[in-house]
Amino acid sequence: MHTAAPDGSSASLQHLIANLPLDEVEPFVVSPDGPVADALRRSGVTVLTVGGVSMLHSIVGMPLRGRRLIELGRTLVNLRHGPALRKAIEHVRPDVVHLNERGMLQAAVVARRTGAAVVMHARSVADPRPAWLVHSSRRIIARNVDRVIAIDGSVRRSLGPMAAADVVYNPLAGVRTGARIGADAAARSAPGSRATATTGVPDPGARPVVRVVYLTGLAPAKGIWDLVAAAERLCERKDIRFVIAGTNGRSPAFHRSLPGRLAQVTGLIPDVESALRRRVASSGLGDTVELVGHVEDPGPLLRSSDILVFPSHHDGPGRSVIEAAIEGVPSVVALRHRIEDVVVDGETGLIVPPRDPVALAAAITRLADDSALRACLGAAARTAAAERSDPKVVARRVVEIYREALLSRGTGSTRRPTPS
Repeated sequence: MHTAAPDGSSASLQHLIANLPLDEVEPFVVSPDGPVADALRRSGVTVLTVGGVSMLHSIVGMPLRGRRLIELGRTLVNLRHGPALRKAIEHVRPDVVHLNERGMLQAAVVARRTGAAVVMHARSVADPRPAWLVHSSRRIIARNVDRVIAIDGSVRRSLGPMAAADVVYNPLAGVRTGARIGADAAARSAPGSRATATTGVPDPGARPVVRVVYLTGLAPAKGIWDLVAAAERLCERKDIRFVIAGTNGRSPAFHRSLPGRLAQVTGLIPDVESALRRRVASSGLGDTVELVGHVEDPGPLLRSSDILVFPSHHDGPGRSVIEAAIEGVPSVVALRHRIEDVVVDGETGLIVPPRDPVALAAAITRLADDSALRACLGAAARTAAAERSDPKVVARRVVEIYREALLSRGTGSTRRPTPS
Protein backbone atom coordinates (compact mmCIF):
# COMPACT_ATOMS: atom_id res chain seq x y z
CA MET A 1 0.00 0.00 0.00
CA HIS A 2 1.38 3.38 -1.01
CA THR A 3 0.43 7.05 -0.94
CA ALA A 4 0.20 9.04 -4.18
CA ALA A 5 3.49 10.86 -3.59
CA PRO A 6 6.10 10.48 -6.40
CA ASP A 7 9.13 10.65 -4.13
CA GLY A 8 12.06 8.55 -2.97
CA SER A 9 9.78 6.08 -1.23
CA SER A 10 7.87 5.44 -4.44
CA ALA A 11 11.12 4.90 -6.36
CA SER A 12 12.26 2.41 -3.73
CA LEU A 13 8.90 0.64 -3.89
CA GLN A 14 9.11 0.31 -7.67
CA HIS A 15 12.66 -1.09 -7.48
CA LEU A 16 11.54 -3.56 -4.81
CA ILE A 17 8.54 -4.81 -6.79
CA ALA A 18 10.64 -5.13 -9.96
CA ASN A 19 13.03 -7.50 -8.15
CA LEU A 20 10.62 -9.64 -6.15
CA PRO A 21 10.83 -13.35 -7.11
CA LEU A 22 7.54 -13.74 -8.96
CA ASP A 23 7.54 -17.50 -8.40
CA GLU A 24 7.22 -16.72 -4.68
CA VAL A 25 5.42 -13.36 -4.50
CA GLU A 26 2.44 -11.93 -6.38
CA PRO A 27 2.36 -8.16 -5.78
CA PHE A 28 -0.69 -5.91 -5.82
CA VAL A 29 -0.62 -2.20 -4.95
CA VAL A 30 -3.39 -0.20 -3.29
CA SER A 31 -2.80 3.50 -3.90
CA PRO A 32 -4.50 6.77 -4.85
CA ASP A 33 -4.35 7.52 -8.56
CA GLY A 34 -1.40 9.55 -9.80
CA PRO A 35 2.04 9.26 -11.42
CA VAL A 36 3.17 6.43 -9.14
CA ALA A 37 0.09 4.33 -9.84
CA ASP A 38 0.49 4.98 -13.58
CA ALA A 39 4.14 3.92 -13.53
CA LEU A 40 3.32 0.73 -11.66
CA ARG A 41 0.58 -0.13 -14.14
CA ARG A 42 2.97 0.39 -17.04
CA SER A 43 5.35 -2.09 -15.42
CA GLY A 44 2.58 -4.69 -15.30
CA VAL A 45 1.62 -4.39 -11.61
CA THR A 46 -2.06 -4.61 -10.69
CA VAL A 47 -3.08 -1.37 -8.95
CA LEU A 48 -6.29 -0.92 -6.98
CA THR A 49 -7.07 2.77 -6.53
CA VAL A 50 -8.57 4.46 -3.49
CA GLY A 51 -9.46 8.08 -2.93
CA GLY A 52 -6.69 8.69 -0.40
CA VAL A 53 -4.63 7.29 2.45
CA SER A 54 -4.57 8.90 5.89
CA MET A 55 -1.04 9.72 7.08
CA LEU A 56 -0.08 10.70 10.62
CA HIS A 57 3.56 10.99 11.69
CA SER A 58 6.09 13.52 12.91
CA ILE A 59 9.46 13.72 11.17
CA VAL A 60 12.72 15.15 12.48
CA GLY A 61 13.08 18.60 10.93
CA MET A 62 9.31 18.76 10.36
CA PRO A 63 7.72 17.99 13.75
CA LEU A 64 3.96 18.01 13.94
CA ARG A 65 3.51 21.17 15.94
CA GLY A 66 2.77 24.85 15.40
CA ARG A 67 1.54 25.61 11.90
CA ARG A 68 2.03 22.01 10.80
CA LEU A 69 -0.83 21.02 13.07
CA ILE A 70 -3.03 22.24 10.22
CA GLU A 71 -2.07 19.01 8.46
CA LEU A 72 -4.13 17.14 11.02
CA GLY A 73 -7.12 18.37 9.04
CA ARG A 74 -5.97 16.46 5.95
CA THR A 75 -5.27 13.40 8.10
CA LEU A 76 -8.82 13.50 9.49
CA VAL A 77 -10.40 14.09 6.07
CA ASN A 78 -8.58 11.08 4.60
CA LEU A 79 -9.90 8.82 7.37
CA ARG A 80 -13.09 8.61 5.32
CA HIS A 81 -11.27 6.32 2.87
CA GLY A 82 -10.95 3.56 5.48
CA PRO A 83 -13.89 1.49 4.13
CA ALA A 84 -12.45 1.69 0.61
CA LEU A 85 -9.07 0.49 1.92
CA ARG A 86 -10.70 -2.47 3.60
CA LYS A 87 -12.72 -3.30 0.49
CA ALA A 88 -9.57 -3.25 -1.67
CA ILE A 89 -7.67 -5.48 0.77
CA GLU A 90 -10.54 -7.93 1.03
CA HIS A 91 -10.80 -8.03 -2.76
CA VAL A 92 -7.17 -9.16 -3.04
CA ARG A 93 -7.21 -11.36 0.09
CA PRO A 94 -3.44 -10.97 0.58
CA ASP A 95 -1.27 -12.98 2.93
CA VAL A 96 0.72 -9.85 3.76
CA VAL A 97 -0.16 -6.16 3.67
CA HIS A 98 3.03 -4.11 3.21
CA LEU A 99 2.54 -0.48 4.22
CA ASN A 100 5.10 1.70 2.43
CA GLU A 101 5.11 4.56 4.98
CA ARG A 102 5.31 4.75 8.79
CA GLY A 103 2.39 7.19 8.99
CA MET A 104 -0.20 4.71 7.64
CA LEU A 105 -1.67 4.06 11.08
CA GLN A 106 -5.29 3.80 9.95
CA ALA A 107 -4.26 1.41 7.18
CA ALA A 108 -2.44 -0.74 9.75
CA VAL A 109 -5.61 -1.06 11.83
CA VAL A 110 -7.73 -1.82 8.75
CA ALA A 111 -5.24 -4.41 7.46
CA ARG A 112 -5.04 -6.17 10.83
CA ARG A 113 -8.84 -6.52 10.92
CA THR A 114 -8.75 -8.41 7.61
CA GLY A 115 -6.55 -11.07 9.22
CA ALA A 116 -3.49 -10.43 7.04
CA ALA A 117 0.05 -10.22 8.36
CA VAL A 118 1.16 -6.57 8.37
CA VAL A 119 4.63 -5.26 7.49
CA MET A 120 5.37 -1.52 7.76
CA HIS A 121 8.21 0.39 6.11
CA ALA A 122 9.71 3.24 8.16
CA ARG A 123 11.38 5.63 5.72
CA SER A 124 11.90 8.77 7.81
CA VAL A 125 13.51 9.56 11.15
CA ALA A 126 10.79 9.86 13.76
CA ASP A 127 10.67 13.04 15.82
CA PRO A 128 10.13 12.49 19.57
CA ARG A 129 7.61 15.35 19.58
CA PRO A 130 4.73 15.66 20.20
CA ALA A 131 4.75 13.02 22.91
CA TRP A 132 1.07 12.15 22.43
CA LEU A 133 1.71 11.21 18.82
CA VAL A 134 4.80 9.16 19.65
CA HIS A 135 2.96 7.14 22.29
CA SER A 136 -0.15 6.71 20.12
CA SER A 137 1.88 5.62 17.09
CA ARG A 138 3.91 3.08 19.04
CA ARG A 139 0.78 1.64 20.61
CA ILE A 140 -1.02 1.31 17.25
CA ILE A 141 2.05 -0.21 15.58
CA ALA A 142 2.63 -2.66 18.44
CA ARG A 143 -0.97 -3.87 18.25
CA ASN A 144 -1.38 -4.03 14.48
CA VAL A 145 2.01 -4.48 12.79
CA ASP A 146 3.96 -7.75 12.79
CA ARG A 147 7.27 -6.45 11.41
CA VAL A 148 8.77 -3.01 10.80
CA ILE A 149 11.43 -2.39 8.14
CA ALA A 150 13.70 0.62 8.75
CA ILE A 151 15.67 1.89 5.75
CA ASP A 152 18.83 2.64 7.77
CA GLY A 153 20.28 2.83 11.25
CA SER A 154 19.18 6.43 11.79
CA VAL A 155 15.54 5.51 11.21
CA ARG A 156 15.87 2.37 13.34
CA ARG A 157 17.30 4.38 16.27
CA SER A 158 14.43 6.86 16.13
CA LEU A 159 11.77 4.15 16.38
CA GLY A 160 12.67 3.43 19.99
CA PRO A 161 11.60 0.17 21.63
CA MET A 162 10.46 -1.77 18.58
CA ALA A 163 12.15 -5.14 18.85
CA ALA A 164 10.63 -6.32 15.57
CA ALA A 165 12.28 -3.61 13.47
CA ASP A 166 14.78 -4.78 10.84
CA VAL A 167 17.21 -2.58 8.91
CA VAL A 168 16.92 -3.25 5.17
CA TYR A 169 18.55 -0.61 3.00
CA ASN A 170 16.75 0.82 -0.02
CA PRO A 171 17.26 -1.12 -3.26
CA LEU A 172 18.92 0.73 -6.08
CA ALA A 173 18.94 -0.23 -9.74
CA GLY A 174 21.89 0.41 -12.00
CA VAL A 175 24.75 -1.00 -9.91
CA ARG A 176 27.70 -0.80 -12.28
CA THR A 177 30.98 -2.65 -12.48
CA GLY A 178 33.98 -1.68 -10.41
CA ALA A 179 36.05 -1.17 -13.56
CA ARG A 180 33.59 1.37 -14.96
CA ILE A 181 33.35 3.18 -11.63
CA GLY A 182 37.11 3.24 -11.37
CA ALA A 183 37.41 4.81 -14.80
CA ASP A 184 34.79 7.44 -13.98
CA ALA A 185 36.40 8.24 -10.64
CA ALA A 186 39.80 8.60 -12.27
CA ALA A 187 38.35 10.95 -14.87
CA ARG A 188 36.70 13.05 -12.18
CA SER A 189 39.81 13.31 -10.05
CA ALA A 190 42.30 13.88 -12.87
CA PRO A 191 44.08 17.23 -12.41
CA GLY A 192 42.63 19.84 -14.73
CA SER A 193 39.86 17.54 -15.89
CA ARG A 194 37.36 20.42 -15.92
CA ALA A 195 39.64 23.45 -15.81
CA THR A 196 38.69 25.09 -19.09
CA ALA A 197 38.42 28.62 -20.34
CA THR A 198 35.29 29.85 -22.05
CA THR A 199 36.75 28.56 -25.32
CA GLY A 200 36.75 25.02 -23.97
CA VAL A 201 40.56 24.84 -24.11
CA PRO A 202 42.08 23.44 -20.89
CA ASP A 203 43.96 26.00 -18.83
CA PRO A 204 46.85 24.20 -17.12
CA GLY A 205 47.26 27.05 -14.64
CA ALA A 206 43.65 27.00 -13.41
CA ARG A 207 42.16 24.89 -10.68
CA PRO A 208 39.99 22.06 -11.96
CA VAL A 209 36.31 22.77 -11.64
CA VAL A 210 34.64 20.72 -8.90
CA ARG A 211 30.91 20.13 -9.28
CA VAL A 212 28.88 19.91 -6.07
CA VAL A 213 25.36 18.55 -6.57
CA TYR A 214 22.26 18.86 -4.38
CA LEU A 215 19.75 16.20 -5.43
CA THR A 216 16.51 16.19 -3.46
CA GLY A 217 13.35 18.24 -3.01
CA LEU A 218 13.47 21.97 -2.38
CA ALA A 219 12.36 22.34 1.22
CA PRO A 220 13.75 24.23 4.21
CA ALA A 221 13.90 20.96 6.15
CA LYS A 222 16.11 19.50 3.42
CA GLY A 223 18.74 22.12 4.28
CA ILE A 224 18.51 24.05 1.03
CA TRP A 225 19.09 27.41 2.77
CA ASP A 226 22.12 25.97 4.59
CA LEU A 227 23.54 25.00 1.21
CA VAL A 228 22.92 28.46 -0.24
CA ALA A 229 24.59 30.05 2.80
CA ALA A 230 27.59 27.75 2.26
CA ALA A 231 27.71 28.71 -1.43
CA GLU A 232 27.68 32.38 -0.43
CA ARG A 233 30.69 31.76 1.81
CA LEU A 234 32.47 30.12 -1.12
CA CYS A 235 31.44 32.64 -3.77
CA GLU A 236 35.07 33.62 -4.45
CA ARG A 237 35.92 30.00 -5.29
CA LYS A 238 34.95 30.06 -8.96
CA ASP A 239 36.30 26.52 -9.30
CA ILE A 240 33.52 25.19 -7.03
CA ARG A 241 30.25 25.00 -8.97
CA PHE A 242 26.96 24.09 -7.31
CA VAL A 243 24.22 22.26 -9.20
CA ILE A 244 20.83 22.25 -7.45
CA ALA A 245 18.54 19.55 -8.85
CA GLY A 246 15.10 19.65 -7.27
CA THR A 247 11.75 21.38 -7.31
CA ASN A 248 8.92 22.30 -4.98
CA GLY A 249 6.74 19.51 -3.68
CA ARG A 250 3.74 21.18 -5.35
CA SER A 251 3.30 22.36 -8.92
CA PRO A 252 3.74 26.00 -10.03
CA ALA A 253 -0.01 26.10 -10.72
CA PHE A 254 -0.71 25.26 -7.07
CA HIS A 255 1.49 28.10 -5.83
CA ARG A 256 -0.32 30.52 -8.16
CA SER A 257 -3.74 29.40 -6.90
CA LEU A 258 -5.58 30.95 -3.97
CA PRO A 259 -5.06 27.89 -1.71
CA GLY A 260 -1.39 27.90 -2.68
CA ARG A 261 -0.98 31.56 -1.85
CA LEU A 262 -2.70 31.05 1.50
CA ALA A 263 -0.37 28.12 2.20
CA GLN A 264 2.61 30.36 1.44
CA VAL A 265 1.36 33.17 3.66
CA THR A 266 0.89 30.77 6.58
CA GLY A 267 4.29 29.21 5.88
CA LEU A 268 2.73 25.76 5.61
CA ILE A 269 3.77 25.16 1.98
CA PRO A 270 6.38 27.75 0.95
CA ASP A 271 7.31 28.37 -2.69
CA VAL A 272 10.98 27.57 -2.11
CA GLU A 273 11.86 27.43 -5.80
CA SER A 274 10.89 31.04 -6.46
CA ALA A 275 12.58 32.21 -3.26
CA LEU A 276 15.71 30.28 -4.23
CA ARG A 277 15.93 31.95 -7.63
CA ARG A 278 15.62 35.36 -6.00
CA ARG A 279 18.29 34.53 -3.41
CA VAL A 280 20.75 33.27 -6.02
CA ALA A 281 20.27 36.44 -8.07
CA SER A 282 20.48 38.85 -5.13
CA SER A 283 23.60 37.14 -3.74
CA GLY A 284 25.41 37.28 -7.07
CA LEU A 285 25.74 33.49 -7.27
CA GLY A 286 24.78 33.20 -10.92
CA ASP A 287 28.32 32.14 -11.91
CA THR A 288 28.65 29.39 -9.33
CA VAL A 289 25.11 28.11 -8.69
CA GLU A 290 22.99 26.43 -11.38
CA LEU A 291 19.35 25.46 -10.87
CA VAL A 292 18.37 22.54 -13.10
CA GLY A 293 14.98 21.57 -11.66
CA HIS A 294 13.73 18.00 -11.36
CA VAL A 295 15.98 15.31 -12.81
CA GLU A 296 14.20 12.10 -13.80
CA ASP A 297 17.37 10.02 -14.21
CA PRO A 298 20.08 11.14 -11.75
CA GLY A 299 22.77 8.90 -13.22
CA PRO A 300 24.18 11.26 -15.88
CA LEU A 301 24.14 14.21 -13.47
CA LEU A 302 25.95 12.25 -10.77
CA ARG A 303 28.52 10.89 -13.21
CA SER A 304 29.42 14.47 -14.12
CA SER A 305 29.65 15.52 -10.44
CA ASP A 306 32.38 15.28 -7.84
CA ILE A 307 30.56 15.75 -4.53
CA LEU A 308 26.98 15.27 -3.38
CA VAL A 309 25.65 17.37 -0.51
CA PHE A 310 22.72 16.29 1.66
CA PRO A 311 22.38 18.98 4.35
CA SER A 312 18.96 17.78 5.53
CA HIS A 313 17.57 18.50 8.99
CA HIS A 314 15.90 15.06 9.00
CA ASP A 315 18.90 13.42 10.74
CA GLY A 316 19.24 10.67 8.16
CA PRO A 317 20.89 10.23 4.75
CA GLY A 318 18.50 10.35 1.81
CA ARG A 319 18.16 8.18 -1.26
CA SER A 320 20.38 10.50 -3.31
CA VAL A 321 23.31 9.66 -1.00
CA ILE A 322 23.03 6.01 -2.04
CA GLU A 323 22.56 6.96 -5.69
CA ALA A 324 25.73 9.04 -5.53
CA ALA A 325 27.63 6.25 -3.79
CA ILE A 326 26.71 3.78 -6.54
CA GLU A 327 28.31 6.21 -9.01
CA GLY A 328 31.44 6.55 -6.86
CA VAL A 329 30.60 10.09 -5.73
CA PRO A 330 31.30 10.87 -2.04
CA SER A 331 28.73 12.76 0.00
CA VAL A 332 28.73 15.46 2.65
CA VAL A 333 25.79 14.61 4.92
CA ALA A 334 24.30 16.48 7.87
CA LEU A 335 23.60 14.21 10.84
CA ARG A 336 22.91 15.03 14.44
CA HIS A 337 23.13 11.56 15.97
CA ARG A 338 25.89 10.37 13.60
CA ILE A 339 24.62 6.85 12.98
CA GLU A 340 27.42 5.85 10.62
CA ASP A 341 26.08 3.13 8.37
CA VAL A 342 25.11 4.68 5.03
CA VAL A 343 27.92 7.23 5.46
CA VAL A 344 31.01 6.56 7.59
CA ASP A 345 32.79 9.81 8.35
CA GLY A 346 36.22 9.92 6.72
CA GLU A 347 35.74 6.54 5.01
CA THR A 348 32.79 6.83 2.60
CA GLY A 349 31.99 10.53 2.99
CA LEU A 350 31.98 13.39 5.47
CA ILE A 351 29.46 14.12 8.23
CA VAL A 352 28.69 17.64 9.44
CA PRO A 353 26.25 19.00 12.01
CA PRO A 354 22.82 20.01 10.63
CA ARG A 355 21.96 23.71 10.28
CA ASP A 356 25.66 24.64 10.13
CA PRO A 357 26.59 26.36 6.84
CA VAL A 358 30.13 27.06 8.10
CA ALA A 359 30.85 23.38 8.72
CA LEU A 360 29.16 22.49 5.42
CA ALA A 361 31.34 24.96 3.49
CA ALA A 362 34.46 23.66 5.23
CA ALA A 363 33.67 20.04 4.30
CA ILE A 364 32.97 20.99 0.69
CA THR A 365 36.26 22.91 0.56
CA ARG A 366 38.15 19.96 2.03
CA LEU A 367 36.90 17.60 -0.66
CA ALA A 368 37.21 20.17 -3.44
CA ASP A 369 40.89 20.70 -2.60
CA ASP A 370 41.78 17.00 -2.34
CA SER A 371 41.00 14.97 -5.44
CA ALA A 372 42.73 11.89 -4.01
CA LEU A 373 40.49 11.98 -0.94
CA ARG A 374 37.41 12.32 -3.14
CA ALA A 375 38.45 9.30 -5.19
CA CYS A 376 39.20 7.23 -2.08
CA LEU A 377 35.91 8.07 -0.35
CA GLY A 378 33.94 7.59 -3.55
CA ALA A 379 35.41 4.15 -4.22
CA ALA A 380 34.70 3.01 -0.66
CA ALA A 381 31.17 4.43 -0.82
CA ARG A 382 30.47 2.57 -4.04
CA THR A 383 31.68 -0.76 -2.65
CA ALA A 384 29.57 -0.40 0.49
CA ALA A 385 26.45 0.75 -1.40
CA ALA A 386 26.68 -2.09 -3.91
CA GLU A 387 26.65 -4.59 -1.06
CA ARG A 388 23.81 -2.91 0.86
CA SER A 389 21.52 -1.90 -1.98
CA ASP A 390 21.72 -4.77 -4.46
CA PRO A 391 18.04 -5.00 -5.54
CA LYS A 392 17.96 -8.80 -5.63
CA VAL A 393 19.50 -9.11 -2.17
CA VAL A 394 17.12 -6.49 -0.75
CA ALA A 395 14.09 -8.16 -2.34
CA ARG A 396 15.13 -11.55 -0.98
CA ARG A 397 15.43 -10.13 2.55
CA VAL A 398 12.00 -8.49 2.29
CA VAL A 399 10.46 -11.82 1.22
CA GLU A 400 12.09 -13.44 4.26
CA ILE A 401 10.45 -10.78 6.45
CA TYR A 402 7.08 -11.51 4.81
CA ARG A 403 7.47 -15.17 5.73
CA GLU A 404 8.58 -14.32 9.27
CA ALA A 405 5.52 -12.06 9.63
CA LEU A 406 3.27 -14.88 8.46
CA LEU A 407 4.84 -17.25 10.98
CA SER A 408 4.40 -14.71 13.76
CA ARG A 409 0.71 -14.57 12.87
CA GLY A 410 0.55 -18.35 13.09
CA THR A 411 -0.80 -18.72 9.54
CA GLY A 412 2.05 -20.88 8.28
CA SER A 413 0.84 -20.11 4.75
CA THR A 414 2.52 -22.18 2.06
CA ARG A 415 1.03 -20.11 -0.77
CA ARG A 416 2.97 -17.40 -2.50
CA PRO A 417 2.95 -14.36 -0.21
CA THR A 418 0.66 -11.76 -1.79
CA PRO A 419 1.71 -8.34 -0.48
CA SER A 420 -0.74 -5.52 -1.04
